[in-house]
Amino acid sequence: MSRIAVLLVLVAATGCTSPPSATMPVDAGAVAEPGPPATSMADALAAVGLDVAALPPLHETSDAQRAAVMETFTRALGVGCGECHGDDYTAETPNVRIATKMWDHFVRGLLRRDGGALYCDSCHAGRPAFLDRGDASVDGALGQFMQASYVAPLVRRDGAPHDCGTCHGAPFVGGFLADWAATDDLPDAAAPPDLAAPSDLAPSLDLGGRDLGVVGCEALLVCLDACAADDGACTGVCKRRASAAAKALLTAAQACANSACIVAGRCRSASDDSAACNACFANASAGGGTGAACVPSDDPICGACAAEWLACESS
Repeated sequence: MSRIAVLLVLVAATGCTSPPSATMPVDAGAVAEPGPPATSMADALAAVGLDVAALPPLHETSDAQRAAVMETFTRALGVGCGECHGDDYTAETPNVRIATKMWDHFVRGLLRRDGGALYCDSCHAGRPAFLDRGDASVDGALGQFMQASYVAPLVRRDGAPHDCGTCHGAPFVGGFLADWAATDDLPDAAAPPDLAAPSDLAPSLDLGGRDLGVVGCEALLVCLDACAADDGACTGVCKRRASAAAKALLTAAQACANSACIVAGRCRSASDDSAACNACFANASAGGGTGAACVPSDDPICGACAAEWLACESS
């Protein structure tokens, strides 16, 4: 798979390449209510000695408490136990990893601005997936909804400022749940034979040995190239092992190419995976040099994008 194809898949999977503006106007029609409502699970948790306003880490709960918590999960998301667990309930699955991190980062990490506790049903309301990603463009409907529903109405329990980075990190990672679902170890089978040894362009990269170290943007691209398009575990390891500066460079390059193509009208949004958008993205990434022109080859936007990619590939 080509580097451009891999990156396009990643952009399509994440839905956006940069955080929504903190000052954008909010379309009231796109927001159902001013933030997640209070939970209806407090009594069920209190029955086993858990205070929804001061919950412990999951691994510190008793067996009876954990069973009650799991029951609230199924009610909050409208799913059965098998949605997260396989035949072996002690095994750690991708959804188990996501649920555990959501417990720590959201349930235990955030509060409603009025002081009310946040719990799984506050956001999920009986649905495992609840975000409309139809318009995931930069500053689009999804970004507006997130700002109005999950930034403005909430605060962090630790008192630190709450913004997009609380969940998405800095630099901004749209598809952070793929990272949460991934294990820290990359299976040996995911390393193709021709990348079993580090290349001279990315001396710190060693997919075969599982230890990627802290890599730059060039090595991050090499690592992502080695992952199958639908291998979230592999791409998650690549991104977690990359330095913050490397991820920022890659995000900037992707955002520039997307912006150029959206402005040119060849991409409907940052998550558009049509042939026309893919060709435009490739052309913008190459500074207008692929022959599939979406904007004139001497357009400053395309030139800027080429500079962004060069900055990544030379770091």
